[in-house]
Amino acid sequence: MPNYPFSALLLCGLVFCANLSTAQTKFSKVDEHARKVGFPARQNTAQLASELTAGLTTETDKARAIFVWITDNIRYDAKLLDDDDVESAVFKAKQQPGVVLRTKKAVCEGYANLFADICQAAGLKTVVATGVVKTPGGRIPRIGHAWNVVRADGNWQLIDATWGAGTLDEDMKYVAAFNEEYFFSDARSFLLNHFPTDPLFQLQEKPIDLATFKSKSGDRTMPANAPMIPHLKDSLNLFIGLDSAAARLNSALRILRFDPLNGYANFSLAMHHLETFNQLSHQYQTALHERVQKRVPLNLEQLKKDQAQLLLIQQNLDTCPPIVERIVVGDPYWRNGQAMLKTIAANKKTCQEALKNNQANQAKLKGKG
Repeated sequence: MPNYPFSALLLCGLVFCANLSTAQTKFSKVDEHARKVGFPARQNTAQLASELTAGLTTETDKARAIFVWITDNIRYDAKLLDDDDVESAVFKAKQQPGVVLRTKKAVCEGYANLFADICQAAGLKTVVATGVVKTPGGRIPRIGHAWNVVRADGNWQLIDATWGAGTLDEDMKYVAAFNEEYFFSDARSFLLNHFPTDPLFQLQEKPIDLATFKSKSGDRTMPANAPMIPHLKDSLNLFIGLDSAAARLNSALRILRFDPLNGYANFSLAMHHLETFNQLSHQYQTALHERVQKRVPLNLEQLKKDQAQLLLIQQNLDTCPPIVERIVVGDPYWRNGQAMLKTIAANKKTCQEALKNNQANQAKLKGKG
């Protein structure tokens, strides 16, 4: 879910004024180039990426040009954020890169999606990270936030184009204000107000936990036996090469190592097993249908293979309930988990009936033998 930038965060920028001047000088030519690029025809991100990165030789400069263009041209959609009646599907659709380019506005999800899409077209590797943020007063809003982790010139960096573009004032009106702090942010400083759901995106071998992030004591020292992410860069490089399904599983398993009761991760893990069940069921049903169509007679060897397949299918179903039951009441994923349990129960009944029929057919063939 999206979140909005907070106007008070402008005060944080004053602390970084010396670095800000250096960074702006370093990227002055890149920034000037990016700000001269107009909107592409037909919302073509490939065209936009080509124009933004023309003549740039480093991935850092390319990422900078994309960041500056987005923060300069996309405005925060405060009205959409304040619309309690908007449907989830409509909300998601408005955050897709093509729509963002057409409307010239977005919330954090749209900023992050657009940055990732242009990066992909420019040959840069990036991930959309999601999590929660903290206001300068220490409050953690109910809704979440999205930003980017990008690989540039061999290093993984943090970017928040939403907070880099501007803020909302107390009347929820958008105020454009370029904020240098959120381009290639220092990982430890970024972690003061951004907490990703997946600890990998803290870019720390010793990630902090949510309780530490929420703490107002300032103590960010984790216990000596706290989980770690060794070989951080290798883990990030591996993650970026996974397909979407494998990436979700990889992320869920890692999150659960740090936070066993995390609702999102438990639901994702259960969904992985349910999707595996669906794939295996489809394969079984397809093979069975083909044998019926070809009028292949029943034989004991094939029935035993079918039984092994049905047991594997049932195993994936049986794996789901204990995972779903770790989602506590009140968690945003609890209701989805309860609906999943009903789906699992119905499918398990069907699977058990298929196993019963298989065993009956085996008994008949053995009896004839």
